[in-house]
Parts: sequence; structure tokens; C-alpha cells
Amino acid sequence: MSSTVEHRDRRRPTPASRRRPWVGLLALLVVAFLFVVWPPYLTLDRTLSRIPLNPDPGHIHYALVVAHIFFGSVALIAGILQLWPWLRRGHPRTHRAVGRIYVFGGMLPAAVGALVMMPMGALNTLGMIGTAIWAVLALSTTFLAVRAARRRRYDEHRRWMIYSFALALAPISSRLWFFLLLAVVPGAENMIGLVGIVGAFWLNWIGNLALAHWRVRRIPVLARR
Repeated sequence: MSSTVEHRDRRRPTPASRRRPWVGLLALLVVAFLFVVWPPYLTLDRTLSRIPLNPDPGHIHYALVVAHIFFGSVALIAGILQLWPWLRRGHPRTHRAVGRIYVFGGMLPAAVGALVMMPMGALNTLGMIGTAIWAVLALSTTFLAVRAARRRRYDEHRRWMIYSFALALAPISSRLWFFLLLAVVPGAENMIGLVGIVGAFWLNWIGNLALAHWRVRRIPVLARR
């Protein structure tokens, strides 16, 4: 009798929150990031902007910065909900609605806005190239995810969405890369501008895509388990 009970316990499915704790950790990271990023922009005072602005007070650059941050925030929140297994499996209609918000109210306008703002700020050529590549990759992976979903290729859709959301997380990882470079690169404190450009406009999305690719490669293994 006891062996039968033990056998049933072993076959009992593990809750998704225990199998994928990284979803909850990512959600906490996103919330913390938004609490740090948004306060200077809630007052709409351009002098509080943490992004170097065009010196013309009447320039549209500040409005585009605020819009970019808003759409990026929508992408982060909707992306976390998209990754939530409970929502994806138990409420597919809500999952699809959140996916449309992620695409059309978050990732696409955020990426297009980055391309439009790129020549307006104080970025050098290295930073502009990194931004342009990020935006093109964000648009491409999101488009491929939408196309796969419309063709009902859901495994392919899931993989492209992982890549897309990895790019959406680039603003968060840019901060981590910045402080990591300061800690490990000798003399980095004397090259703050270069460290900021490399960390915020290159390593952020390159590192995220590498992690996303590792995750995508593990999906067939997890499915077999």
C-alpha cells in the first residue's frame, strides 16, 4: 500500500512556478527596473531626463524619449505575461490578446522609436550602429513570431518570441553590463563613455540573445522530459 502511494506521489506533476522559477524572478526584475526608470519622467520635466537630449527646448526629442520608455515598459510587462505558463496554457485567448499588446503596443513602436530618435541624441557612431542593429533584430524577431503564430506554427512562434523578449530586456541588462565592466575591466573608470556605449548598446542585446539561444536549444529536451 505504501509503495503505491509513493508511486502516485512521484507521478504527481510539479507546479509550473516550481519548474520555471525564472519567470517569477524576471517579473520581479522588470518591476524593480520600472520603479527606477519611470520617476524622472512622470513629471514631464525635460531637465530630469537621464538620456542626453537635443539642446533645443522645443525639440520633439524629449516626447519621443518618453514614448519610447512607455512602449518599452508595455513590452516588458506584456512579455512577462506571455511567458507565464499558467496564462499560456489555461487562458489561450488572454494569452493571444496580451501578445497583440506586446507586438503592436510595445515592441514594434519601441523599436521604430529607437530608430527615429537615433540621430537626435548624443550617440556616437558606435552607439548608433548598436542601436540600429538592436532595433532591426527586435522588429525582425517580433515579425517572425507573429508570422509563425498566424500559420499555427506554435513551437516556432514560441522560439521567436523568446528571442524577441530577450531583446526587449536589453535596457535592463545594459545596466548590469555597465557595472560589470566597471568592476572587471582595468581602468574602466577612465573610459566611462566607451564602457557605457559597449555595455548599453552592444553587450546588452548580444548577451541576451546568447541566453535566449541557449534556452531555445533546451526546449526540445524539456519537452521530452
